[in-house]
Amino acid sequence: MPFIARAQSFLVDQGPLSNHKKNPEMVETVRFMLEHAVGVDHAIATQRIVDHLQENGYDIRNKEDWQITVLGPLRENGIIIGSKRSKGMFLISSEFDARIVVSQMQERISKESERLQLLIDMVSEVGWSPN
Repeated sequence: MPFIARAQSFLVDQGPLSNHKKNPEMVETVRFMLEHAVGVDHAIATQRIVDHLQENGYDIRNKEDWQITVLGPLRENGIIIGSKRSKGMFLISSEFDARIVVSQMQERISKESERLQLLIDMVSEVGWSPN
C-alpha cells in the first residue's frame, strides 16, 4: 500500500511541508485519516475532519479553509486524500480506491474545462482577448 506508507512516513518527516504554517494541522489530518479513513469503505465526511481539528484546538475556520490550506498542499506534495461524492474523504488503500479518485478528479477537470471553454467563447463574443 504505497499511499498508506507515504502517509505514515509523512507523520515522521513532512519534507517540504515541515515549515508550512499549517504543518500541525496537516500532521493531525494525516494521523486522523490513518486512524479512521483508510479506503473508500471507511470514508468520512470532510466536516468530521474539520470538527476533529477544531475540537483539538487547531486553527481551521471551516471546511473551505481546510480544503485550501491543508488538503491542497498535502495533495500537491504526494499525500493523496481521495474523495468520493456522498461518501467522504479517504486514504487510498487499493487499486479500486485509486480508480475512484482518478475518476473523480477526471470528472472535475472535465467540468472545469467545459466552463473554461464557455467563458472563452463568451469573452470572444464581446470582442475581448481571453489571454
